[in-house]
Amino acid sequence: MSDENEKVLNNFLSDISCLDELKNWETAFNIFDVLRIAKNEIRHSNVLCWLLDANENHGLGGTVLYRIFVKILENNPNFKYKQSKLFLLDFNSFDVKREEEHIDILLTSAKEKFVVAIENKIFSGEHDNQLDRYRQYIEKQYEGYDKVFIYLTPDGDDSSDADNWVSLSYRMVYEAIEESKKEIRTTHEVEQFINYYLEILRRDVMDDQELREICNKIYEKHKKALDLIYNNCERGTARYYRAIRAGLSELASNNLIIYPNSNSTSFYLQELDEIIPFMAEPNSSWGTDRCYGCWIEIDWKNRLVVHLELGGFNLSPQQKEITNKLIENGHGKMKRYEDYQYQRIEKEAELLKDDEDSFDNIKQITINRVKKMKKKVADLIESIK
Repeated sequence: MSDENEKVLNNFLSDISCLDELKNWETAFNIFDVLRIAKNEIRHSNVLCWLLDANENHGLGGTVLYRIFVKILENNPNFKYKQSKLFLLDFNSFDVKREEEHIDILLTSAKEKFVVAIENKIFSGEHDNQLDRYRQYIEKQYEGYDKVFIYLTPDGDDSSDADNWVSLSYRMVYEAIEESKKEIRTTHEVEQFINYYLEILRRDVMDDQELREICNKIYEKHKKALDLIYNNCERGTARYYRAIRAGLSELASNNLIIYPNSNSTSFYLQELDEIIPFMAEPNSSWGTDRCYGCWIEIDWKNRLVVHLELGGFNLSPQQKEITNKLIENGHGKMKRYEDYQYQRIEKEAELLKDDEDSFDNIKQITINRVKKMKKKVADLIESIK
């Protein structure tokens, strides 16, 4: 380390008390943190369903839904429904459903002939034309109803179908809940729960201006030291993959897997080597002498996933007979027996939670999931005998 770098790090460490201002964000009790659901999209939808349901025990009636429509009108001047139409609705008449046809939140009023669909996107994005599918389902299922399609994101982003789906931000939801709580008195327990939820929205979903100002102040004071730390530490999934490789190395040292490349997340199993003949040449789908492979990835849902995959290139009749039996008895969604390059037939997955993503935890998750994959492989081999 250069003298200059050592000096800026020592200056930062001697002023480490500057981080005390962050303690309110680090140590404050919140029930959502205890239950480890603060960054779980499904749980956010569950809480919103509870708050939007006038028949639930929060005592707010239909006020939150009413306030959300106020926010939509204030921020979307071209919204197709006018204030005179919306504010005459009986907001207490709406039934609330979760995951009807995979729609996150669906509110329907038979009395008002009105339906509201909410697609909640906090930590994920759109996929598989889902908005179009949801809209078509609602158009057919609720013919004759007035319909509002709401696309809810942290910043109020436009959806891929902005002509039909109106944007709603979590700041607008936060304000709607806060205003409803001030307007209608609830029990102490309900108010405390709602306050916990609002804190989670402010801290983990919305842009927390107070936190931003404190962080900027600390950064300006110790910019060189913090840049040095940031530029020399592993970030994102790179941290995960280092722990995954360490887990695979430990499994190999205990003769539980075959792990020929310590820079990779691919490995092999003795159990499969014993039943699937090796390639005569290294010309499998991967350019190896095995027509199968096991490998680990961090997927878009932030899950650690262990895959068992078959390669379909250059198989001998004997290899094809065995791999077809594996396909038939495996749990892959696609049952292709000819003309495939890769086909996944088994997987093991575990969600990586932000508060449990230390090196040792990821390493142990890797070991546990590979062992479960070995059990699946043993059962699969037994099924084809």
